[in-house]
Amino acid sequence: MKRAIVFITVFFIGVTCYAQQAVVAVAPFEARSGISASDAETITEIFSVQLSEKRTVTVVTRAALGKVMQEHGFQTGDWSNDSKIAELGRALNANAVVRGQVQKLGSSIVVTVSILDIKTLQVMSGATMRLATIDEVFDKMDGFVMQTSQTMANARTDYKIGDRGPGGGIIFYAEGGVFMECSQTLGAYSWKEAIEIAKNYNGGGYKDWHLSTLEELTLMYKNLKLKNLGGFDDGDYWSSSAHDTGYFRTMNFRKGDESWSYQALTISVRAVRAF
Repeated sequence: MKRAIVFITVFFIGVTCYAQQAVVAVAPFEARSGISASDAETITEIFSVQLSEKRTVTVVTRAALGKVMQEHGFQTGDWSNDSKIAELGRALNANAVVRGQVQKLGSSIVVTVSILDIKTLQVMSGATMRLATIDEVFDKMDGFVMQTSQTMANARTDYKIGDRGPGGGIIFYAEGGVFMECSQTLGAYSWKEAIEIAKNYNGGGYKDWHLSTLEELTLMYKNLKLKNLGGFDDGDYWSSSAHDTGYFRTMNFRKGDESWSYQALTISVRAVRAF
């Protein structure tokens, strides 16, 4: 029943990207000592689904992966051959491949993944999850996938304006190895509510989001809105910059005009973070 639910979820998940993301293929996890092939397959499916849901990378669908494997005569044993994986990755237009193993270690079950960069054939990073029983996979997988997805996103140093960032936002600043990303519009709120909404936003699992400053809104307008990126409307957006008691700076995204608004008004909110 659990596997059926996972298959249905995989079938209906679609990755809709308004910006460029790293493309990742997830190899079927290898079942080792004491682990059945069906359990390893189920863990692979759960991992893939949750990685897709993080939206920090684009995950190649199982159907696309299977089709390209068949076309290239790719065999199960080829997952240990880096050059074969690179060939497969290029055919899929993937940037990286996640390989995994599931095995018994004493009384525990250990799941390990390694991330292979297709271009360099170097292992970017890896992660390990320890389970007391197979049923714990449903409770611990989210944190495991979060760790893996953040590793892949943070390993990138080639972000450009308009790319999807590690927090699932869109990059609006990229200079000197410093990047900034903004969320989609989180709704319209009073200024005090806007501060809390942005602070509590946890896109990508990150806790360092904040309400945009006026300077950050200016960058978003110039680097995104004027290029028809980021899904901005022509309305006003709150900044965290104060103008006077009870009034705070806003920016109108129709012409990029700065203004100030009374704190009780409901105005659109974007959260931002730097990394």
